[in-house]
Amino acid sequence: MKKIIVLLAVLVVAINADAQIKLGIKAGLNISDMSFSGSKGVGENIDDMFANRTGWHLGMAMKMKFPLFPLTLQPELLISTKGSEHLRLNYIEIPINLQWGFSLGKIRPYAELSPYFSYLIGSNVALNELNSWDGGVGLGVGIDIWKLQISGKYVWGIGKVSDIKTGNTEGSFKNRSIQVSLGYFL
Repeated sequence: MKKIIVLLAVLVVAINADAQIKLGIKAGLNISDMSFSGSKGVGENIDDMFANRTGWHLGMAMKMKFPLFPLTLQPELLISTKGSEHLRLNYIEIPINLQWGFSLGKIRPYAELSPYFSYLIGSNVALNELNSWDGGVGLGVGIDIWKLQISGKYVWGIGKVSDIKTGNTEGSFKNRSIQVSLGYFL
């Protein structure tokens, strides 16, 4: 048992010592809307009320590549606009991207799993009517070409943005979006 623990400790130290860390900037396009769960009232069209919103994201990223495995960890700190046409939401967002891919010289295609946490910093409605914290998960693909990174992913919000209870309508709303990004790493 001691040999296994020592072997694992040596492996962790070797991986950490050999990790390649790069810093970068990231910007892109968000196409967002809200998913609604609950009962819809007669004559009301929730989907039209929460039509797509085109927004953006911008921030910093850190890429940690582990040469012994085809995995890269890429945490980010972004300002991101989400919501819908009638409910505009601005967040500070922290996605933790786990990328799996192989390097082919200066090119590295990858698949990505991205859990995220975000904090609401602005909205076109009173902030006390909305949940400040949001979270979810994204799935996507991307490619690194030399110092550039191009990626796209679909993001599902897990946390409720708001509950609604008016007239015949009762339910809750969650964020969801398509994100297309361009990054540059030093």
